[in-house]
Amino acid sequence: MKAIRIINNIKQRENFRPFGASVLFEHKDEHFDMEFKNPYMLYYCEVKNKNLKCITHIDNTCRVQTVGDENPVFGKLLQEFYKITGSSVLLNTSLN
Repeated sequence: MKAIRIINNIKQRENFRPFGASVLFEHKDEHFDMEFKNPYMLYYCEVKNKNLKCITHIDNTCRVQTVGDENPVFGKLLQEFYKITGSSVLLNTSLN
């Protein structure tokens, strides 16, 4: 997928490395097979939503950050993104 190649090129990262995604905690079950909070992207989980191809690794996993009360600023940003786009999931990479 072209977007994945572009992001990997910008980040100077290997193709085998999975992406991370941020999701509003209350929406995590719609998209990921994860039963707990994960505010620090420490764990991988299965991706349920087949429309999330850009953040899904070849083995159907993603390193997910759940966003809730512990991160109110980012939570508000994700809430606004959800209102505008209808998506509560966002690719999470620093791109610096």
